[in-house]
Amino acid sequence: EEQIRKEDNEVMESNQGRIDALEQELEELRARNKSLQEKHDRVEKYWKMTQDENDELRNKNYGMEEEVNNLKQTITSTNSNIASMQMKHQATLQNLQLEHHNYATQMQSEQEKLIQAQQEQTKAHAQMTPTG
Repeated sequence: EEQIRKEDNEVMESNQGRIDALEQELEELRARNKSLQEKHDRVEKYWKMTQDENDELRNKNYGMEEEVNNLKQTITSTNSNIASMQMKHQATLQNLQLEHHNYATQMQSEQEKLIQAQQEQTKAHAQMTPTG
């Protein structure tokens, strides 16, 4: 009977030793799990921040692309307006040159008529005036 009790005590001590070792291992695993969970939470938080930042940058990029496209349209429109204005200016300039040429031709013609009329008047006056 004492032998059985001795064996039971040995088994109990052995079991207690195993239980203590398993409890120690369990505590280590819990600590490791806690550390990994905290690391996971930090990574997840950082990932969420980068996702938010990516969304923000994507929105800014979209806004800038729209602004660039609007500016390109404005430049195209402005260049078209400039080209149109240059063509109108060229046409106006040609019209002014033509008008100037026509006016100069008319003035020359008027001057020639005036000179011719003066010459005819001088001639007529000379014929009417008795010489000598």
